[in-house]
Amino acid sequence: MGRRNLTAGLLLACALAIVSCARPDLPRDPEAPALAPPPLQMVGLGALAMGTVMRLWCAEGAPETIAPTEALNTQGTVTWLGHSGFVIQLAGQSVIVDPILTEGALTTAGLGGRIAAAPDLSGLAKLDAVIISHNDNDHLDRPTLRALAERFPEAALILPEGNKLSPPVRGFAEVIELRAWQSHKLGALEVTATPAIHFGRRAPFAWRRSPALGMAFSGDGRRVFFSGDTAYGPVFAEIGERLGPFDLALLSIGTSRPAALVNDQHMTPEQAVRLASDIGARRAVPHHYGTFRTTPDSPAEVLTRFKAAAESGLDVVALPVGGSTCIAPH
Repeated sequence: MGRRNLTAGLLLACALAIVSCARPDLPRDPEAPALAPPPLQMVGLGALAMGTVMRLWCAEGAPETIAPTEALNTQGTVTWLGHSGFVIQLAGQSVIVDPILTEGALTTAGLGGRIAAAPDLSGLAKLDAVIISHNDNDHLDRPTLRALAERFPEAALILPEGNKLSPPVRGFAEVIELRAWQSHKLGALEVTATPAIHFGRRAPFAWRRSPALGMAFSGDGRRVFFSGDTAYGPVFAEIGERLGPFDLALLSIGTSRPAALVNDQHMTPEQAVRLASDIGARRAVPHHYGTFRTTPDSPAEVLTRFKAAAESGLDVVALPVGGSTCIAPH
């Protein structure tokens, strides 16, 4: 393993160790397993990070990457970009959430390199906004943002309140900050920031926590929910009551084990199904798995668990990277 990768891994391990000293403010699932005491959690997260950067975790069942079809530019569709990235076409608007489309050293080296290639977005016809759920390096990639700003200077950049970048990524038409439950209109598309049981930390040795959010999209008689990174907790029933039901949910299912180390920040595949029920979603696309080696669980195991838990009534749409699905209204 190269010196750059080893350095990135050590920095990531330090970052995770520091993060373990502070936890999100929202209550998590009362039935979740107990967390390890902070000193043990710190050591465990450091070991987990080193397993990631040294590519020790299994990549079996990683999704294939395909060339996007005409659905990439078709209204009423969602296209998966790998990890937690999506193109959402709804209500006449084209938005991207949490894209990582480059091989930036801080991102991909610190995450052990890609196991699923990024799709080719050269055919994307227009872009109205780039939305970032939080500033972790596997969700906010500066090289990707710079490339998108250069190609689509008319697009807005939407971030959680308190997440403005320093130095800023220049080139976007405007930068908009949202707090939980705050909405912003993009033409006929309403984007509402939703609470998440998670937080971001951009720099390895930064003590300041940054907010993390999910996003709800509503327009043209259809609703889409994007979880971002989150643990599971009672807040999702409130999201369902205030903003649901949803026609499609984009749910994080990876990075859930060891539970004693991570369940204050990430939900399990089984909890993701409960979340879908809470918000009134009938179809779900899984994400945050199969692109980077962020967990000892293989992509195949994570997806199998999600599908098994969903047999009670949730329609699972497991996309290839670059694949699309329609946002079918209730």
